[in-house]
Amino acid sequence: MILTLEGFMGCGKSSIGRELSRRLGWDAYDLDSMIVQRESRSIAEIFASEGEEYFRRIETATLEYTLNLYDGGDLILSLGGGTPLRNAPLLKEKSCCIWLRATPETIIRHIGTSDPTRPLFGDDLRERLTDRTPFYQAAARHIVDVDGKRADQVADEILALIK
Repeated sequence: MILTLEGFMGCGKSSIGRELSRRLGWDAYDLDSMIVQRESRSIAEIFASEGEEYFRRIETATLEYTLNLYDGGDLILSLGGGTPLRNAPLLKEKSCCIWLRATPETIIRHIGTSDPTRPLFGDDLRERLTDRTPFYQAAARHIVDVDGKRADQVADEILALIK
């Protein structure tokens, strides 16, 4: 099974992915980290030099490659916060996509009010979260609320959903 974790930046996708990997013994990857490795530069540098359109193209290509590589296998893939914007149908078709839903207050508590490593963070967080919600809903097979929960508690909920 390919399990993808989606949600807004700061909702815990990477830490929950690592926790699930530890428990299940499955490979786990972070899509943004894969892109950084492929491009040999940070996401912020990619946005600054090439723009969002370029980033979204390589994000989709990396996602498609990974989903095809693990087709029929077991994988946990933590997605970038914007990955579902162009890939919701693909995620719904090729994976069990879990939306890790968080309130703006939880997101701010996790990542603060500014983060230069996150190129789209400076825009209005609440508006961006509202704009992305339909895409998260379109890709999600399950929704898990993460507010006030530790990674191990969220992992418990996800394991109960996928068994």
